[in-house]
Amino acid sequence: MEVRLNPESLETVSQRSPRGIDLSERIFEEEQQYLAPGVQSIGLHSRLVIDRGKGVFLTDVNGKTYLDFFSGVTVGSLGHCHPRYTAAMKEQLDRVTFGSFCTPHRLAFLKRLAGLAPGNL
Repeated sequence: MEVRLNPESLETVSQRSPRGIDLSERIFEEEQQYLAPGVQSIGLHSRLVIDRGKGVFLTDVNGKTYLDFFSGVTVGSLGHCHPRYTAAMKEQLDRVTFGSFCTPHRLAFLKRLAGLAPGNL
């Protein structure tokens, strides 16, 4: 099942629902119906709905920009949407998106990881 978010069907930054809930809050509340309790704890506590990221910054669906102090491993070392990373991801997505089979890229990654890991990990 493919799920797509149609931005045109969502409220704009200046629009509010009758209860005064902004777009970010509305999306956050609806998503909670589909997540297991405790999943994405940082997201649960922040209640942010992120639209995009660039470098060390995240921008929510209301247009407010934040400095990302909770970035993961890849984001911490490269930043959000690093051009070389997104280019490599786009190239791979154009080739194959299924990850259970052996691919030349997966082999190259595993060889490089094995060369960096200590001992016989």
